[in-house]
Amino acid sequence: MKPNGRLGEVYFELIGNEHEFRIRNYNTPLTTDLLRGRRLKNLLIEPNGIWQKMDNEESYIEVKTSTYSVNKKFIYKQVKEDIYYLGIPSFNTDARSFDSIIVNQIIPHLEENKITHLIIDLRNNVGGNSSFLSLMRFAYEKPFSIPGDFLFASPKLIQNYEISRNSTRQAILPKLRANLGGFVQRDSLRIMLKENYRYPKTISIIVNENSASSSEYFLLLAKHSTKVKLYGRHTAGTLDYSELLGPEKLSCEGYSLMRPTTKSYWTDTSPIDNKGILPDIDLSFYPDNEWVDIILDKLK
Repeated sequence: MKPNGRLGEVYFELIGNEHEFRIRNYNTPLTTDLLRGRRLKNLLIEPNGIWQKMDNEESYIEVKTSTYSVNKKFIYKQVKEDIYYLGIPSFNTDARSFDSIIVNQIIPHLEENKITHLIIDLRNNVGGNSSFLSLMRFAYEKPFSIPGDFLFASPKLIQNYEISRNSTRQAILPKLRANLGGFVQRDSLRIMLKENYRYPKTISIIVNENSASSSEYFLLLAKHSTKVKLYGRHTAGTLDYSELLGPEKLSCEGYSLMRPTTKSYWTDTSPIDNKGILPDIDLSFYPDNEWVDIILDKLK
């Protein structure tokens, strides 16, 4: 408890069973922001670290702590002669400065030093803005496209688009007005970059059950590359509906509502909500703090 905390107040709830649980924190305004944790033998693994259950002092065996045990800070550095590590705990960052680091620092370093392997750590990255698209520079091999998402043509969305200066939003306004109360599909997203970099040769992306939203969107794009392999556990599964409107006031004081405005192109046929994206290499039998070391050992 904080020094000014009061007895009887609820700070968080654990929802689930003895193996896996979700954490409802009461220090955030978004009630749907339920991060996940799990129990692995005598370890309790949650986004902020690992708790160890001890029956007595004699049974105490210290939990192995890796240099990369948690993905807490934005880190980019060479960790072995031919391995580069990129830890991204959030995509809530300035897209231009993030892209500048990718283009002006990391890519030249990989090319100059002929770095074969790149590790991208997205553990507990719940998403954010469009800065994640910069990472496609590493994985890009050839042009490809994916179907556009579906916009729900509600009066509130149309009103928002009418006051927007975004040219793409202005262009789709006539279709939204003509389909009030229905769905309008955006144009396909085409990924076509000028350069195909020689390095890295392989990309290992680490995800867990708290990798969500734009982290998952990046995975869907990156999986088009033969360089990419996913490690870890299934992702959060929060991408079937996106782009929240709001917040809108409710009649109940102290509460507001945020509504999604888009439906992903796969939602009706292959939804991922509450299921997530599965990794190529499942590391569920190991605690998260060992995953980077396991991958480093595999890349030797």
